[in-house]
Parts: sequence; structure tokens; C-alpha cells
Amino acid sequence: MRNLLKNEEGFSFINALTATSIVVLCVLFLSSMITYGTRMNRLAVNRTKALFLAQEELDTILSQKPAPVMMESSVPIPGYPGFYRSIKVRETAYGSIEITVTISFPNGNLSLTVERSE
Repeated sequence: MRNLLKNEEGFSFINALTATSIVVLCVLFLSSMITYGTRMNRLAVNRTKALFLAQEELDTILSQKPAPVMMESSVPIPGYPGFYRSIKVRETAYGSIEITVTISFPNGNLSLTVERSE
């Protein structure tokens, strides 16, 4: 019996349990990093689309003569599900016009503002 207790060849149950726990923790960490990376990638794609849409709308407004005061509430953008546009045009104290285009998208929004003097 003493010879059996002193025999230290191979893995014990504790060693196997510790190794398994370390592997499980590494897998959980990697899966959470993949999930986080996917979510951040989706957010970056949506922000890029929103920037494009806001710039496009600003270019359209700047090519026309906007009214000194104009407000458009949140309107869905065709072809971009979940994206909404709102426009605000106001006259500043210095006689110029400030145009703000806000694009709302899932998990965020983006605003572009430009000031144009007459």
C-alpha cells in the first residue's frame, strides 16, 4: 500500500481538473473577445453609413438655399433599415445659418453641423 501512495507517475485528478479549468477559462475569454469584436465592427459599419448619409444630406442642403429656420423630425431613411434622419436649420446671432444633420442608427447616433454665411 505504501508503494502505491508514493507512486507519482501520471496526472492526478486535481491536475486534470486544474488543466481543464484553465482551458475552459481561456475558451470563455476568447469567445467574449470575439463577441465584443463583432459588436464593435457592427458599430463601426453603422457609423460609417451614418457619416455617409449625413454628408450626403448636408451636400444636398448646401446646394440649395435653405430656409433660415427649418426643423425636420426623425424620418426613416429609405434603403437603410433602422436609420433615421433629422435636420435642423437655424439662424445664428451673427447672421449666418447653422445646419445640423443627425443620423440615428441602432446603438448610436451621429451629428454633422456646418455654418454657412450668406
